[in-house]
Parts: sequence; structure tokens; C-alpha cells
Amino acid sequence: MAIPLNPTVTQIVTEGLKRGGRVTPSATDITNATDNQLREVKADIMLVCPTLAALQKTATAATFVGEQRTAFPADANIPVSLLLLDGPDEYRGTATAGSGSSISFALTFPVVASTELNGLYILITSGMGIGQYREIRSYVPGTVTATVSPTWTTNPDNTSVYLVVTRTNYLWDASLPTDIDREPFSLTLGRPIKAARFAEEFTLYYVPDKVYGLLFRYYIDIDQLDEAGTIFVNLLRELRSVWIQGIAVKTMQRYDEDRYQLELGVYQQMLTYLTVQTTLVSQMQFRDI
Repeated sequence: MAIPLNPTVTQIVTEGLKRGGRVTPSATDITNATDNQLREVKADIMLVCPTLAALQKTATAATFVGEQRTAFPADANIPVSLLLLDGPDEYRGTATAGSGSSISFALTFPVVASTELNGLYILITSGMGIGQYREIRSYVPGTVTATVSPTWTTNPDNTSVYLVVTRTNYLWDASLPTDIDREPFSLTLGRPIKAARFAEEFTLYYVPDKVYGLLFRYYIDIDQLDEAGTIFVNLLRELRSVWIQGIAVKTMQRYDEDRYQLELGVYQQMLTYLTVQTTLVSQMQFRDI
């Protein structure tokens, strides 16, 4: 038997409306439910299990000389860690060209063996393709050209400034205690060694004295996901029953269905089970010690 096709938002919403009492939903019903009930279910899922494994994501950025603060990625919900990306000055420069899966370094790039760069990562810190972070799979010293994987989303060109990363260190990690928030921040320029979180940004210590890379790890906000994208479609597939039940319950609530309270209890139980799966905690009991 063939693997079922991925569900679409329209299919999920339509089925939820039918179970909620709108037996033959109109196009307007489907649009309204997508704009309202579906988004409410997103908020419910985010409330009870914002750290679903499927919501893990990474993003990269670059520091600016003299700029101490850096904002979270726009789609971030819960930050996990912040990693500094660094490399020697000779591994920094402006590319001379680029293609779908390659980049040609500056002609002043140091002489290295063809295998010496394999497995290292390259970050475009400014210019065409800014923010892209790729693994170097091969290198041709004669043409100073590296092949990367995966392919570029935006091909670099002779405006692309790059950093070949040879060293990393954690500036902030949600799982580790930190005293930095109680320390006076120095305005001294230097290589950042740690960071403090405040609201939706990090403050770096020291103030960057050159351009460094930053690698954010975080859990994405479901409401910021492309509903036709891979992550959201996978969530529709994996949590199909939760989506449909949630939309059905919210439809019943809107139209004052007699089944509302009963089906609400079912929906809340589904969310409880989802929370348990996310936290990997099944039951807690008190006992005498």
C-alpha cells in the first residue's frame, strides 16, 4: 500500500469543520476557520508543548564591530543556545565568484592542501547571500574554489564577504547557569566570550572587535511557519487528530453546539498526552521519604 499523501491545511480545516457540525462547509467557512480556529489550535499547541522536537531550528547571523546587542531570529520562540563562529584573519575575505554549489575565495587565500578545508563551515557575513552557512565538501587550491553542501539558496558573487569557521564556543546556553546578568558589562572591544539574554536579544561580552559569526539554536514559533513548508506539513501529518479535534471544538464553541463540553474534554486530553510525549514524563507521584 502506498504511503498516504501529506495533508493540506484545507483538508485538515475542512474535516474539522465537518466534525464540528458544518457538514458542508463553504469556501467562506474554510477561509474563516483557517484564519481563526486553525491559529487558535496553533496557539494551544505552542502553550502546552513549545519544545516539540520538530520545532528545533538553527539560524546564523554576523556581528558588527562595536555593536554589543544582537536580536533573536524573527521566528524564534524559545532560545536554546548561542554559538560564536570564528576563524583566522586569513580565512576571511571577499569572494571573487560563486555558483549553485561553490564559492571562489579571494586570490590572497592561504595555500592549503586540498583536504584541509573539508568538513569546515563557511558563513557569508555580508553582501550577496548574507547569512548562509554551508559545509565545505571539497577544495581546489589551484582555483581557490570550495564546493559546499547543501547548495546555496542565493548564489554568492564578488560582493560576498565570507568567514571560514575553524573555531566555535558557546556564548549562552539555556541549560547552563550563568552569572553574567549580575556582572557589570565592559564596553571593551574584543572577541566575545559570553552573552546575556534580555527580552528578545542577547548582549555580547566583549563588544565585537571584528565580524564574527553567530549560530542560534532555538524552537520556532509555529505561527511563523510557512503552512506549505516541510516543517508545518509534517506537523499536520503527525498531529492530524489534534488539529482536526481542535478545529471541531472551536467550531462547536462558535455555533453553540451541545457537544461542545464533551468534545472539549477530548481535545484537552489530547493536548495533555502531547505534553507528556514532549516532556517524556508520564506520571509523578508523591511518596513518604
